[in-house]
Amino acid sequence: MRICALGLVLSVLVSACVASSADCEARINQAALDYVSRVAKVENEIPLEKALAAISIPDLSTVPQKLTGMDAAMEMTVKVSIRAEIHARLNSEKNIELSISACKTIVGGITPGSKKGSLQSVLKELRAHIHAALAEKACLQISTIVLRQNSKIARATDKLPLLAEGQIQYVPLSAPVFARKWINLPLQTTFFFGEQEIPIPPSQAPFALPEQAADSSSHVTIGLSQEFYNNFFLALQTAGAFNLTIQQQVSTQYPKPLALVLAVVFPKPPAVVLNEGEAVVVLFPTIQIGVQNPGFQVLLSLDVEMTASLQVAADNVKMMLSLEEEGNFTLSVASSKVGAVEGDQLKELFGDVIQKEILARMNELLRDGISLPHLSLIFNYVDTSVAIHKGYVLIPVNLEYIEGEGQQATEI
Repeated sequence: MRICALGLVLSVLVSACVASSADCEARINQAALDYVSRVAKVENEIPLEKALAAISIPDLSTVPQKLTGMDAAMEMTVKVSIRAEIHARLNSEKNIELSISACKTIVGGITPGSKKGSLQSVLKELRAHIHAALAEKACLQISTIVLRQNSKIARATDKLPLLAEGQIQYVPLSAPVFARKWINLPLQTTFFFGEQEIPIPPSQAPFALPEQAADSSSHVTIGLSQEFYNNFFLALQTAGAFNLTIQQQVSTQYPKPLALVLAVVFPKPPAVVLNEGEAVVVLFPTIQIGVQNPGFQVLLSLDVEMTASLQVAADNVKMMLSLEEEGNFTLSVASSKVGAVEGDQLKELFGDVIQKEILARMNELLRDGISLPHLSLIFNYVDTSVAIHKGYVLIPVNLEYIEGEGQQATEI
């Protein structure tokens, strides 16, 4: 059932919305089509058998005279094959839609259950009669199955979970691109926080997986560009998700230590850099140091630049990110209401606290993960791995069919 296989695979990987250029791509390998063909056969074999069994063959009185004398209760086995071309396009709602054309029903061998000799002289006429009865109706049943796949693809338009409170959509930019060894699907991500779409500047250089990048032994290879990660952190920064307040006690010459408040804001987004085998994030927070008196009174404003190692992992249908301290940390005084202050002294006082609290805040945000392109009620991802390359991340996955909503996934 290759038609159903393509429909199921596309339903795993697409959602719909208007977008500009790709920042990620899904590559569907031959292994996925082979696997999902088996899934589709199991899923559609019984409905198709019922549909074809419901197609009645007209009374033999409508066929040539030499067939009308045949036993009406005679059993026979007829081999029938159905061939159709499948097309995938982007419809007016920007959903990927499957359709079939050039559908052809081929009636093969006829094996009588009995009275074999009496049928030999009329097999040609009988085959033509059965073909006339099945041709149009069988193709209509195949079209019905294709339409059912379109309804599954449409379910992938739902927004997927992003961290604890956000959502993400993977937007197909065109119909799938068919190559000899795989099917490519260019995607653009859209991020939402508080039900509001976060505006992302259009890409200047659309992303495409290098031909040699994908692992053809896996079912699907998901490629995420450096721009994808920058857009993700830009969306979080725009939503103010990284901002935090740090309470800090500082010893002074007075009997009681001075209670300082460190207000951390991110006026510019973090920058992600992907190199072979490693990923880093450069953070640019501004720290306002002040006191509550009774409102917040700013005494110092600091510009900070710090680098963290970005850890990338995949767990089923989610990508997990975390940050680890790398050690590069610079601090400069942007403004001061307490006179000249040495940057080194401030770094000694606040550097460790700033790094620890910022990374803790960001890891708390990231711990719920980012949904990868998928349709969770159909497939899980298994055998996942992550490979970081210059400019992009590869996540090869295998598919595992889920028998139904809420049921345990089983291998086919």
